[in-house]
Amino acid sequence: VSENDRLRKELAKALEKTDQLQLSLSTSEVQNSKLKQELDQVSLGREKRGGTPTRHSKHEEQVEVLQAELEKKTHMLLEVKKHLREAAEREQRLQEATQDPKLSEKYIAAVKERDSFKEQVGKLKRELDAFDPAFFEEIEDLKYNYEEALKKNVQYEEQLSSLSRQYGFPLPTLDS
Repeated sequence: VSENDRLRKELAKALEKTDQLQLSLSTSEVQNSKLKQELDQVSLGREKRGGTPTRHSKHEEQVEVLQAELEKKTHMLLEVKKHLREAAEREQRLQEATQDPKLSEKYIAAVKERDSFKEQVGKLKRELDAFDPAFFEEIEDLKYNYEEALKKNVQYEEQLSSLSRQYGFPLPTLDS
């Protein structure tokens, strides 16, 4: 039962992570396309001006920033795609595991056994509820008195054995 529950929880987590990764992927793709458009616009503007501006121009700096951002977003996009593939593989394995008929049979058997144990525990609790604390105190008193009686019995046997040796009479045996 716990294995199946664990697999189901893992599947649910994988599905949730897949959804999150897909959302992140789509967001990254949108940002990536926007950055590419901006880069294209900047490049077009440079070409229209007829040559390359000086290294320190405002547009050149923007292009560099956009290219760095584009590389960063592209890398993030690749990572998200990788995670999506891994999540999809995990999801597939988990779905296959939960579809296993042997596992389903074991799960059903375990649930029945659990329900049976719950019934037994309920019956035992109801039986124990019938006894109050005074009952258990009386049991403890009886055990203590029994131990004391055993100790006295041993003392009496030792005294009887001593008297038997002192006065020379045989002790009766319990074998007969």
